[in-house]
Amino acid sequence: SSGINAEYGGDSVAFQLDSQDTTSVSLPKYYTQMDIVNTLLGITSRSFVFAVTETDFNHIAQLHPLVYEMLLIKGKIFARMKPGKKQKLVEDLQSIGFTVSMCGDGANDCGALKSAHAGVSLSEAEASIAAPFTSANPSISCMIEILRQGRAALVTASVTFRFMAMYSMIQFITQLLHYSIGTNMTDSQFLYIDMFVISGIAATLGQSQPASTLAPTTPRAQLIDFKVFVLLSLHVAITFGFQYLVFEGVRTLPFYIPTELAEDLHTRECLENTAVFIISQFQYTLYGIVLCKGPPFRRPAYSNWSLMLVFLICCVMSVLFVFQPLPFLTKLMNLVSLQQLDVQITFILLMAVNFVLVYLVEELFDTHRITTTLENAKIFLNKARPEFVNLCERWGILKEEFNSKNFYR
Repeated sequence: SSGINAEYGGDSVAFQLDSQDTTSVSLPKYYTQMDIVNTLLGITSRSFVFAVTETDFNHIAQLHPLVYEMLLIKGKIFARMKPGKKQKLVEDLQSIGFTVSMCGDGANDCGALKSAHAGVSLSEAEASIAAPFTSANPSISCMIEILRQGRAALVTASVTFRFMAMYSMIQFITQLLHYSIGTNMTDSQFLYIDMFVISGIAATLGQSQPASTLAPTTPRAQLIDFKVFVLLSLHVAITFGFQYLVFEGVRTLPFYIPTELAEDLHTRECLENTAVFIISQFQYTLYGIVLCKGPPFRRPAYSNWSLMLVFLICCVMSVLFVFQPLPFLTKLMNLVSLQQLDVQITFILLMAVNFVLVYLVEELFDTHRITTTLENAKIFLNKARPEFVNLCERWGILKEEFNSKNFYR
C-alpha cells in the first residue's frame, strides 16, 4: 500500500504518492469534497491507506465529512490521539458498520475500551476496569486468542441450543406415540434418558476446544434463523419417520401381542414401548455427536474425548437394550424381549441408517457451508459480470458487421 501526502497551496491542493511514485494530481482553487473523493479514488489503481495525526483527523472530520468517511475506511494509522478522539474514532467506525476491537494499556484508553465491541486491557492498571477483557501478555497478539475463543463459544452456544431443541422434539414424538395407545414411558426409562444420556451429552458437548487457526469466515450471530429452522425441521421429520417406522413395524411381528387402548394413561410393558424407547434413546446420542460442530471454528468432534466416551457408553447400552443379555437390566427398564435375532439385527441396522441419514443431512444442508457457497457464488458472479458485459458488447458489434453490406462484400 502507498502512503498519500497532501500539500495545501494558496490556489490548489496537490495529492502525491510516496517518494517511490511520481504520480501527482492537483485540484483547482475552488474544489468540493466530491472533487477530493474522486481524486483520491482515481489517483491510482492500487490500494492505498491513510496515516494521520490528531490535527489532520480533526480538520478532516469537521470540514470534509465525505473525505472523513473515506478516511475511516482507508485509515490504518491514527497517531497522537487524545482520549476523547480515540473514543470518537471507535464510535464513528461503529456508526458505519464496522465491528471494532480496541487494545489499550493506560487510563487514556478507558473511553475507547468501553465503547469498543471488544475492549482488551494490556495491563492490570486503570484500563482493566473499563475493558471486559484483560490480557496477562502485554501484546496485541491476544486478539487472536479472543477471536478463537469467541467464535468457538458462539458455535458452542448454537450447538447446545439446537441439541436441546432436538431433545425436546424427540421426547415429544416419543410421548405422542405412547399416548396414542394409552400408555407411557416408565420412570426408569425417563431416569436413564434424563440423568445419564442428556446430562452426559450436555455436560461434554461444550468441551470441544477452539480451532488452532482463524478461519476467514465468521459463525452465525443468531441462535435461530430461517436456515436453522429448516434444518431442524428436516431432523424432526427424520426422527418422527424412524420412531413411527418401528412403532408400526413391531405390530407386524408374529410374536406381537396387541395392546388394548386404555382410558387412563398408565405405564405398561408392551412391544411398542420397547421399540420406541430403544430407537429414541439412541437418537439423543446421535444428535449429540452430529451436532457437535468441529472445523472451521472448533476442533473435530473426535478430539473431545469426554464426549466420545459418553457416545461409546450410550452405544453399548443401546446394543444391550436390543439383545437383552442381562435379565436384570431388561426388568429394570421394563422392556419386552424382541426374541428373534433377525428383528434385533434389524433394529441395529435402523439405528445405523438413522445415524448416517442425519449426518448426511447435517453436512449437506449445513448453514455455514450454504452461506460460504452462496458468498463464493456471489464473488464469482461479480467477477464474471464485466466479462459477460464485454462479451455482449463484442457480440453486438459483430452482429452489426455481419448485417452490414461490407461484410458480404
